[in-house]
Amino acid sequence: YEGVKLRIGVSGVDKAETKNKIAKIEKIILDRAGKYVFAFSDQSLTSLVHKQLLKKNLTVAIAESCTGGMLGMEFSEMPG
Repeated sequence: YEGVKLRIGVSGVDKAETKNKIAKIEKIILDRAGKYVFAFSDQSLTSLVHKQLLKKNLTVAIAESCTGGMLGMEFSEMPG
């Protein structure tokens, strides 16, 4: 439920070259799986949804059975 974390590692002669290589790899990934990418940092999907709910002054209701309350717990641990 936490998704997939990808880490891109490259080597090069200088910072500009490595940044260019990373950008090319990111483009390939986004071209193929962009609609599934929700962050470029180490943030959880729950925290990103939480920020959007606060920003838009919305709430969420959760009814769980299979997850045993795990999703509700994730949201309950965040202030606001």
